[in-house]
Amino acid sequence: MAEYLAPGVFIEEIERGPRPIEGVSTSTAAFLGETERGQTWPRLVTNFNDFRRYFGTSFADGKFLPDAASGFFDNGGQRLYVCRIVGPGAAVATIDMGGLTISAAGPGDSGNRIFAKVVDSSTTRAGAPIGFRLQVAYWQTPSPGGTYPDPFDPTQPRFPAPTIREDFDDLVWDDPNSPDYFVKRLETASALVKVSAAIPLTSQPTGAFTALAGGTDASADPGLVEYKGGNTDSNLRTGLSALELDAFRDVALVYAPAAADDVAQEVYSHCERNQFRFAVIDAPKSSADVSLITPRDNWDTSYAAFYYPWIGVADLRSGQKKTVPPGGHVLGLYARTDVDRGVWKAPANDTLSGVFDLEYLVNDQMQQVLNPNGVNAIRRFPGRGIRVWGRAPSRPIRCGNMSACGGCSSSSNGRSTKARNGSCSSLMTNACGNASRIRSACSCAPSGATAR
Repeated sequence: MAEYLAPGVFIEEIERGPRPIEGVSTSTAAFLGETERGQTWPRLVTNFNDFRRYFGTSFADGKFLPDAASGFFDNGGQRLYVCRIVGPGAAVATIDMGGLTISAAGPGDSGNRIFAKVVDSSTTRAGAPIGFRLQVAYWQTPSPGGTYPDPFDPTQPRFPAPTIREDFDDLVWDDPNSPDYFVKRLETASALVKVSAAIPLTSQPTGAFTALAGGTDASADPGLVEYKGGNTDSNLRTGLSALELDAFRDVALVYAPAAADDVAQEVYSHCERNQFRFAVIDAPKSSADVSLITPRDNWDTSYAAFYYPWIGVADLRSGQKKTVPPGGHVLGLYARTDVDRGVWKAPANDTLSGVFDLEYLVNDQMQQVLNPNGVNAIRRFPGRGIRVWGRAPSRPIRCGNMSACGGCSSSSNGRSTKARNGSCSSLMTNACGNASRIRSACSCAPSGATAR
């Protein structure tokens, strides 16, 4: 009760009844897979330029995470955690410069094409530099002649130009209390390197323009162990294990492009354990016979949706046609639908941006085979473009909006009730509307119906 110790008119608001449950976002996604470079701890990016800065672009055949990220943002996605997965045996490139240890942000041979230079800061006091300046450059592809000119030296050739340049000036090396102390400034600022010092520096570091060394690619493609990423030290977790930490509780959609069967099963099992996440699984490439696409033979879950066929997009580097799995583009549509309309609206009967072809064309007869097997079809309609078309949502391996709606209510109820009694009450239908409304809003109708 408030105390009133002097005369006057006071207004006191008193809560009546239970607090309303605030809905949480269901549009934040997490993608797992291989990238050109970058850290292995999940990192949030909010547009594709951010992705390219921290993780690079298309870099090898069969590596589809960059294409999936591009499709996610092209189709309306706004928040994406990128979980870089690295195979066994990969090593990080490093170099020592004047007491500083400069390491690539993540393991891989790409770190050997990162060059660093440490010089005096441009700001001086009483004629002396106030600190040092770290300059970093990265080349995505090896130089044809094996030479890499210093892009920060105007007297050197301009080509081949680096893919990325970073310049951090006025870094303080001798005062940990300074806001410009190099550890503070560089902790999250650089997309290319991490900088540390094993012991306190006793003099200002310097170093000529030199490449990092010792980085190696993995000896094999990442498998189930790498995708799980378990570690007793939570700071060293990667992949799905890292996503289980509270720091990433906002993630509602999980996807691993073109994942092997065991990885796909682990992804949707992860969603089942968390209860408020939903997975998308790609059909195998070159699946011409739709009667052989039977995901329910291997998977029985209400926390995943299965999409067919693969889609044709422009290659991120060459611009040529490239066939990629559809999940990244579809999840962008999920995110856009959830933001613009709400989780009760199915992510179906809507066009996919950036898609100009399909690996296989699906007609009504083919969809009549796909629907009972729990497969969501992507179809081309004359005059209407390439659209995500749905299926009957009555059984597991289901249509996206019903499980997303349940995940939204589960997460919302969990957050709202955790502080009060540590458990969730059965308020799922209250949070997202009654069950009949959810089903009537689902546009994943049988073949031939018009989705709204």
